[in-house]
Amino acid sequence: MAPAEQSPDHGYTIGYALQPSKVGSVFQPSLVALAAERGMRLVAIDASRPLAAQGPFHLIVHKLYDAPWRA
Repeated sequence: MAPAEQSPDHGYTIGYALQPSKVGSVFQPSLVALAAERGMRLVAIDASRPLAAQGPFHLIVHKLYDAPWRA
């Protein structure tokens, strides 16, 4: 299966990388549940690990600009 293809378990995998203080205010349980109902899986990205090892992702939402993220 190609990385961007849909799997039977979920339609899309959306990775997100935010400052820890922002994660709780943006990704609340209601958003996670609504996304799951619509076939989307929200996955936290660990900026200290290689992105390729954590994917594949259909979309990445981020608000990080520091050295570990750019690496």
